[in-house]
Amino acid sequence: MSLVFETLYRRVLAPTQPSKIVRARMASGHVNVNCCGVGPICHVLIIEDDPFVAMHLSMLAEDAGATSIGTADTEGEAVTAAQDQRPDVILSDVRLIEGTGPKAVARIYTDCGPIPVIFVTGTPEKCEPCHYAAAVLGKPVNDRALLAAFASVAP
Repeated sequence: MSLVFETLYRRVLAPTQPSKIVRARMASGHVNVNCCGVGPICHVLIIEDDPFVAMHLSMLAEDAGATSIGTADTEGEAVTAAQDQRPDVILSDVRLIEGTGPKAVARIYTDCGPIPVIFVTGTPEKCEPCHYAAAVLGKPVNDRALLAAFASVAP
């Protein structure tokens, strides 16, 4: 993990808690589970090598109901992270500093079974294999499109 990403992870991503929106919905009694529909936990794996994009995706995932978030910036780290804690949803870039997001997701599918995946990439034409993707969104990411895609795949 790069030094910049590790610093951001320790300060911003690691202490992830339910967003204010999710906590307010749960406290009001209107919603007793988050949008992922798996009780109090919805784990999202973000596979992204740009720490600022990863942080932005993390905030969007929290707003959509994610209660825990794992991050990886290489193909190998993504596979290990998924083996350590099976994600409910994957948000992935295509090109990584080492390996590719689609290859990481294919390996995760082999190890963990099917998991909804949304690719967020500046190179959608290089998304191979991507036949299992619920959505392929371009960068810069449209927040509303990502939230809508997330809501459509959350279990």
